[in-house]
Amino acid sequence: MDLTAKGTRKLELTANRGGASLAGILGRGPKGEDGTNVLPTDTAVANAIAQLSTWARNPDLLIAGTVTRDANGAATSAPVVWPNGQPGTYTADTVSTAFPGAVDAYHITYGSPVTKTYTQPLITRDASTGAATNVPAITVA
Repeated sequence: MDLTAKGTRKLELTANRGGASLAGILGRGPKGEDGTNVLPTDTAVANAIAQLSTWARNPDLLIAGTVTRDANGAATSAPVVWPNGQPGTYTADTVSTAFPGAVDAYHITYGSPVTKTYTQPLITRDASTGAATNVPAITVA
């Protein structure tokens, strides 16, 4: 992360394997000798999607703007900005009825126009405490 003189943050991402940057995976990366995009390896693509899925698991880190809440205080929608600057939207799919204010399932879009949707499937909560007892993996479509 690099803080500029104006206080804005710049985050450069590189996949762990294959040497392809996230920008390259999204079509804005290195060019071959003929001027066309160099295609990343399957491993690099998988690593980039896994990194985005990690961010999607923590929507509070992505939200950048006004959060809409229901009557119980559950966050139902908000604009997001991904670390590489791409816009998106957080949307709660299921709010808890047993634990008002909690969100049990949500999705976050990536890009404009949307190129990926990261979904947190319905989680399971402890009936007495509300603590998450089963949190399925984020899915990507």
